[in-house]
Amino acid sequence: MIGINACTQQTDGSVVIHEDRVDTNLQSYTARVQRNACLDGTSVVTHHGVADGDRIFRVYSQVDDTTAAKVKALYDLGTNVYFSCSQGFFLGAISQMKLTNGSLYIEFTVQEKTSA
Repeated sequence: MIGINACTQQTDGSVVIHEDRVDTNLQSYTARVQRNACLDGTSVVTHHGVADGDRIFRVYSQVDDTTAAKVKALYDLGTNVYFSCSQGFFLGAISQMKLTNGSLYIEFTVQEKTSA
């Protein structure tokens, strides 16, 4: 179960969706890795760690028309939202949304993790 709510603007309220556990990806991390070329043809790779702010959650769900309208309203506002899931409570934005015949796909770009 995932909860999404606007931070500052009023919409139709918070949205709760039940993610498709097979396709939804909430557990991927991307490391801050940098590669620099050297003059001798080799390279130097530097690993700067992993941060929650580098995460993107990809969520698939089947939704009804009312829920779809609420998610679209949050997406159209272009504002930050709170995103609550099994991984914690996050601040960020819905960066992509696709809705086809009740099948919802959203990408949530994390700004920061606000609690565990």
